Amino acid sequence: ITGSIQKSIYLILKGTKKMKKKDFNFKIKLKSKDELGLLAINFNQMASQIKDYSQDINREKDNYLTLVKTIANGIVETDIQGNIIYHNDAFCNILESDNKHLIEHSIWIFFKNPKEINNYKTKFQNSLINDFPFTFISQIKTLKENIKDIQFDWNNKKDKSGKLIGYIAVLTNITKRLQAEKDIKNALEEKELTREWLDV
Repeated sequence: ITGSIQKSIYLILKGTKKMKKKDFNFKIKLKSKDELGLLAINFNQMASQIKDYSQDINREKDNYLTLVKTIANGIVETDIQGNIIYHNDAFCNILESDNKHLIEHSIWIFFKNPKEINNYKTKFQNSLINDFPFTFISQIKTLKENIKDIQFDWNNKKDKSGKLIGYIAVLTNITKRLQAEKDIKNALEEKELTREWLDV
């Protein structure tokens, strides 16, 4: 009996070690009908449920990453200081850069106007006190020296305890939209001037 109990305990301990290493396929094979056998059955059921839950999480994560990679908007994550820790391909397309040059660089390198940089840095510092999200539009200089109008929609990123650990932004290139709005405004002003001239 003692040998049987030791073997059962050994198998249960082996199962817990496998689970700790995220091997949820391991099954404890005990045929005893005592408390240890019941423990083994419950352990196997728990391992199966955790495996299913883990697969669901991985599927959700894969779906999220696929969405982030394929979305037309740029996505960027920074630490508290504004250093880039993640970005998607669209972010690189907007900034006319390849992926290798941006990680660990400051988001502020793209801003054209030093006053703007200080204003936005102040907004970020205030975010430690105030709630997000906030939006701003800025002209940035791409790595190919082109100027683009970009809308940044920022939100904060917190850890499980609620401590601020960084920021996430969605970037939208609105250069064409702003140019179209400007063209429409100019056309309307020109039409108004023409009307005034004709009325004279």
